[in-house]
Amino acid sequence: MKIEDAFILFKQYIEKNAITDKIASDKPRFVNLFNVNQLRLLAEYVRKKNNDDVRHIQNFLVLDYDILRDSMSNGHCNFKLPNDFFIHSNVRAFGGSKGCSNQEIFCFEIKAENVNEVLADDFNKPSFFHRESPYRITSDNLIVYVDDFIIDKIALSYYRYPVKVQLSDTRDINGSLVKESIDPEFSDYLVEKIVAMCAESHDINEDDLNKYNFNKDRVLSNN
Repeated sequence: MKIEDAFILFKQYIEKNAITDKIASDKPRFVNLFNVNQLRLLAEYVRKKNNDDVRHIQNFLVLDYDILRDSMSNGHCNFKLPNDFFIHSNVRAFGGSKGCSNQEIFCFEIKAENVNEVLADDFNKPSFFHRESPYRITSDNLIVYVDDFIIDKIALSYYRYPVKVQLSDTRDINGSLVKESIDPEFSDYLVEKIVAMCAESHDINEDDLNKYNFNKDRVLSNN
């Protein structure tokens, strides 16, 4: 679906008639709402990995993206996340110890608050013998914990950010004139869901409870 068509659908959600003097001024607001809500929808679908709905977002899944070690600190190896990284799906690590190289290490995720506990646990701490190692993700790094071995690279599967949509002849957040539109990467099926979410967000901001309930019911009926 073209972003222009999505905008018309948005106007139809929030008004009885899409022909209105407020269309031009509402365009930047719609673009902002769409870019926010497409991330909300993508995150929601990623969380439902075991649901059939996940098939609708496979175009955002990057498989086995190789990342070489960026740095090494005391007890862990650091890997820079890709610029388009949104949510991770799976991590495979490869490393070695004492002449034994390029061995695949099974990785499992831990939280920052559990690091000391995990590293002190004989059954969960890094082990080259068992080919296992915990990892955690920060804002821009993936950290793999090690002991008597090192990790040379990881193969990261992750969901990337969708492109930010734009509508031509509007101003972006920096005040620059947008000359060309950028269309959504989602299927028409999901674009309609995102537009419904935009209408819901719009109505909350307008403090119109009746419209909010109506559009919320519409979103739920589309699920």
